[in-house]
Amino acid sequence: MRRLLIAVVAALASAVAVVALPAAASAAWCGGTAESATDRPDTVAALSWHVIYAYPTDAPDRFPQVVGAMTDDLTAIDTWWRAQDPTRALRWDLADFPGCAGGVAALDLSAVKLAHDANWFRGGGDRWGRVRDDLVAAGFGDADKKMLVYFDGPLDLPLRECGIAHTGSPATGGGESYAIVYLGTGCGNGLGAATFPAVAAVHELVHSLNALDQPRSGARPPNACRNDAGHPCDSPNDLMYPFSIGGAGLASKVLDFNHDDYYAHSGPWWDVQDSLFLDHVDSADHAAPGLAQALSARTNSPGMVELTWQAATDDGGAVSYEVYRDGVQVTVASTIGYSESLPDGATRTYAVRTRDGVGHLGPAVTLRYTGGLGIVDATGVLLKDTVAPGPVPGVRGKVAGKVFTLSWAAAIDAGGIAGYRVYRDGKLVTTARNGASITFPASRAGGTWAVRPFDRAGNLGALSVSITVASPKPARTA
Repeated sequence: MRRLLIAVVAALASAVAVVALPAAASAAWCGGTAESATDRPDTVAALSWHVIYAYPTDAPDRFPQVVGAMTDDLTAIDTWWRAQDPTRALRWDLADFPGCAGGVAALDLSAVKLAHDANWFRGGGDRWGRVRDDLVAAGFGDADKKMLVYFDGPLDLPLRECGIAHTGSPATGGGESYAIVYLGTGCGNGLGAATFPAVAAVHELVHSLNALDQPRSGARPPNACRNDAGHPCDSPNDLMYPFSIGGAGLASKVLDFNHDDYYAHSGPWWDVQDSLFLDHVDSADHAAPGLAQALSARTNSPGMVELTWQAATDDGGAVSYEVYRDGVQVTVASTIGYSESLPDGATRTYAVRTRDGVGHLGPAVTLRYTGGLGIVDATGVLLKDTVAPGPVPGVRGKVAGKVFTLSWAAAIDAGGIAGYRVYRDGKLVTTARNGASITFPASRAGGTWAVRPFDRAGNLGALSVSITVASPKPARTA
């Protein structure tokens, strides 16, 4: 967990209550003073940053008074970032406001009353986790979005931090990707003026993009602080310096002093410039990837489900695949397939969404699957049997006179067994559709035999354990 500490000046030290912020919106946010406690429909199909104003259940809702100042700071942050690196821009979660020109003015800003009162968020311990948990429970856990939260509630004195973020999840959003800025007890002084609150916001945002990365071995950021490896100590003007003077302006900050620790560096460790939550302005890839077509699921081994789909295409090259189970992202795969355990009778909804190399997202494709049964509809009715039969429990071979009989115990399948494929020395020799035995001339008995069941939907079960039968000895003649 990374925090921005504040070097307290006299004016700030004397502030012991929630500071008075501008009484009216000063920026042209296209939402006006309209509040939404949910994430509005997306207008950008890409990994992005969602902004939230959050307050304890017993605190006043000051969203109409602060939204303009928040938007002013976010506009300043956006402009500052583009000046620091013209090839990148912060990719914001935007809303479709009628008549809005777009950009930061179209930010999808949510205003959320948290489930707990101010005392719940006081004191030491995991305040970050408490705020995060309330917001995830309110529906803000989208794995394709990182969250920048302005928490408007009182803090404890002595004041030690004005922001906090979780590092270690550079490629995904959701519950582990919250950057929180505090507005209460002095931290909000200067909101809207591109001073300390703006510095705190972008500082924590960059932490959430995994700065400074600390590999377990090998080369590391050379200027990491001796006792605080998450911050660089080579220049107080560096955005990620561990503390900042309360009145410091965003214009005085640099996105990685000398570019050797966390941004646009030449080292082998993670570089924030590569983040897919940034718009790669210099990329020729401007389109979303195609669908993961022909999504299917099947059970080839008891207690497992295997998802497969066709490779998608993209104008910029490689595509990866976000896999969801019941709305929760479980992996981002580079190959066309995913498997996990699934007990018989359990039903899950699976979805696959494509992602290209610069963070654009394709539409999701979805199916429902019941273990031991197959692909089902919303009511659980079987649409397609994709479950392989269970294995043949055992195979026996017997030579009697001139006849060789191969027999086996019946396999089990919910949709019914249609027959068995019979193999000798690894080659298919016949298919038995009736019963669980078959006969051959005794002269063909010699070899290694195995049986493989198939069901009425054509699903093949696993090969049985093989048996080896000796060739019968020729009959003696007088």
